[in-house]
Amino acid sequence: SGQCLACVFLSLTRLIYALKSVNFFQFKSTTDCIFWLFTETGRKTGRTVFFTFWDFGHGYLYGEHFAVDPSRRGGGTGTAVLDYIKGLGRPMLLEIELPVEDDEMTFRRKLFYERNGFILNPWHHVQPAYHDDSVPVEMHIMSWPYVFSKEEYETFRADQAGIMP
Repeated sequence: SGQCLACVFLSLTRLIYALKSVNFFQFKSTTDCIFWLFTETGRKTGRTVFFTFWDFGHGYLYGEHFAVDPSRRGGGTGTAVLDYIKGLGRPMLLEIELPVEDDEMTFRRKLFYERNGFILNPWHHVQPAYHDDSVPVEMHIMSWPYVFSKEEYETFRADQAGIMP
């Protein structure tokens, strides 16, 4: 199973680390999954941001899940988290749903990542099924700070296949 490595708390003025080792999702791989929970200092209830990503040891990070509390969207919280992670200096890749006309959030998500420097990649991508009873989903790949080469994308595909059931 993946091992979550860090919980990070976000203050608007500084970052405070609280490192913990906790179990997260059960995957086939022993690759490390980094789980970060960002909350604003002084907030008494609720999470502000939940973000998980994988470090497969190939020089990039795969952002798997990124969620911002709906009450905090549009206020710079998500951008602050991405700025911190980009400050690690590691290229990052993530998947987004194909924008769908009747789902405004799919368009907003793509625009959010573009505003934060992520670039749509040209590779046809299908996210593998997460569970035996689910189906693969066609997605877009976005990356920062550059478009991943075909070779880098293929490395990601192999890495991703190694953590899927």
